[in-house]
Amino acid sequence: QWNDALNHAIGAWEGLPGGVSIAPDSATTINDLDIGDYTSTSDTRCGYWQPRTGEDYLRLNGHFFSRYGTNDKRACMTHEWGHAHGLAHSYVNQVMDPCPVSWCTSPPSPTTPQDHDRSDYAYLW
Repeated sequence: QWNDALNHAIGAWEGLPGGVSIAPDSATTINDLDIGDYTSTSDTRCGYWQPRTGEDYLRLNGHFFSRYGTNDKRACMTHEWGHAHGLAHSYVNQVMDPCPVSWCTSPPSPTTPQDHDRSDYAYLW
């Protein structure tokens, strides 16, 4: 249920000028980012990114994520992938909006980095 959203997020961020790749895990590398899921009805987030010593976590809340349409899945994953690149929350109508899915935003959330997202990314990388 995540592949389309994950591939979209990777292309959205890593396709930017100077894009930084988060390399996939292999037998000869150390995993920097572990993607998984959890299920919670009390946690209203679509997911979260958690920095850790060594391997960071990107977790998607299956309770919500599995019910989303394509746009919200892509918006959520692209948002969390932005956190994995070091970006913080920003402004409404940006991918890094604190609430990146349509139930809490109007119009529907963007699924690609917007002007402010791109400038923050360029500043970091």
